[in-house]
Amino acid sequence: MQEQIHQLIELAHSGQCDKALQIARDILAKDPSQAAAWKWLAYLAPDPHEALYTAQQLQALSPDDPWLESALPALRARASGSDDAPRARHTEPGTRPGWSPAVYTALIGLLVVGVVALTLILSEQIAPRSGAGAIVAASEAEASPARRLFSGGRVSRLSRLDPVRVSLIGGADGASSTAVLIPEVVEQTDTRFYTFEASTEEEIRAAVYNDGPTLKSGQKSIAMTSYQIWVQWKARQTANSCQMTQAVVNLNVTYTLPQWIPTGDPPDILFEQWEHFYDYVASHEEHHGLLARDCADYLVEQLKQLESQPTCTGIENAINELVDEAYAYCEELQTAFDLEFGRTSFPLPEDR
Repeated sequence: MQEQIHQLIELAHSGQCDKALQIARDILAKDPSQAAAWKWLAYLAPDPHEALYTAQQLQALSPDDPWLESALPALRARASGSDDAPRARHTEPGTRPGWSPAVYTALIGLLVVGVVALTLILSEQIAPRSGAGAIVAASEAEASPARRLFSGGRVSRLSRLDPVRVSLIGGADGASSTAVLIPEVVEQTDTRFYTFEASTEEEIRAAVYNDGPTLKSGQKSIAMTSYQIWVQWKARQTANSCQMTQAVVNLNVTYTLPQWIPTGDPPDILFEQWEHFYDYVASHEEHHGLLARDCADYLVEQLKQLESQPTCTGIENAINELVDEAYAYCEELQTAFDLEFGRTSFPLPEDR
C-alpha cells in the first residue's frame, strides 16, 4: 500500500493527475482507512463538491488530523465559489483550478509513515537484526583478572525524551522551513530465568556451564543480554523535498539469568557463594544493557542531524544507513566489553 501512495505522489508531482486520481480511488476501494489517499483525492478531484466530500470522509475517520485545519476551510470556500461556475477539468499539468500555490503546498504536505528496524516486529520493517552480549564459563586461570568496571544492581527503565511538535510551513515553491527534530527514545527491559536444581558446588557449576542460553556461535553461556533496536519515523513530503518530522528509537533489552533452586541440605557457604556469583553475573549483563542504551542514544544523535531529501524514499534509505551504522557501533562496544570481562567461573575468584 505504501508503494501505491508513493506512486500516487510522484504522479501528482509530475502532472499526471488523472493517473494519480485513479490510484487514489483504487487505494481507498481496497482500504478506506488510508488517510494519505483521502487527502490526495481531495486535492486531485476535479469537482469541488467531491473534494469537500472526500475531506469530510477523512474528518469522520480521523477528526484530529491537523491537515483538516487548513484544508477544510479552503475546500469549503472552493465548493461555495463553484456553485455557479462551470466545473472544468485542470488545463495544465499538475494544477487544479481555484488552488493557489500556497494551498497546493499545504495540501501536498502529507505525512508518509515508514519503519526501519534491526529486528522484525512489524510487517513494514526491513533488515531484521539483533545483538547480544554474554558471560561464559572460564577456567579459574582465565577468570582470575579482577577488574570490575561495570556497575552493580539491576535496572528496569522506561526512558522517554520529551517530544517536540514539529511545525513545517511550506512556501509557495513547496520548500519547507527548517524544523527542530528531537527524537523520542523508548526503552523496555525484561528479565528471564533458566532454573535448575542443585545441592552441591559441582552441581551448580555443571548447571550454569551447560544449561544456560546458547549463543549464535553454538557456545553455551552462563547468562546473556539480547537487545533489539529499531526506528519508527514520519516524514512530510512537499512539492520538492521530504523532511523527517518525527522519530522514535525503540530499545528492547532482555536479560537471561540463572536461577538456583536448592535441594537437599546445601551448606551456608554455598548460598553465600551463589549470591556473590549471581550479583556479579547480573551486573555484567546489566552493563551490556547500558551499552545498548548508549547505542540507542548514538542513533538519536545521528537522526537529529538527518537532512531533508528530495523524496521520502531518500529519507528511508538514509535512516537505513544510520541504523546499520548504529548496529555496527553497538557490536563493537559489546564485543570489546566481553573480550575483557566476558568469562568467569563458579565460585567466583576471591578477588571478585
